[in-house]
Amino acid sequence: WCNSLTPVRPHYMPITRRGALAAGAHRGWQGLRRRIKHDERLLAWAKGLRATWLRLGGKGSTGPE
Repeated sequence: WCNSLTPVRPHYMPITRRGALAAGAHRGWQGLRRRIKHDERLLAWAKGLRATWLRLGGKGSTGPE
């Protein structure tokens, strides 16, 4: 256990074209997540979208029906 925080950043070294596509997609996804988390309006929208998704999937109920 450690009480100090160490910043960690992902580094990619794709070897194949398929790996380059996967690394690019992952970088894009992480950038989108970062942007949503730092913008209050986008974060509220994402939370609402997630709540709707869970409700439609039946996982948003609070108790037995």
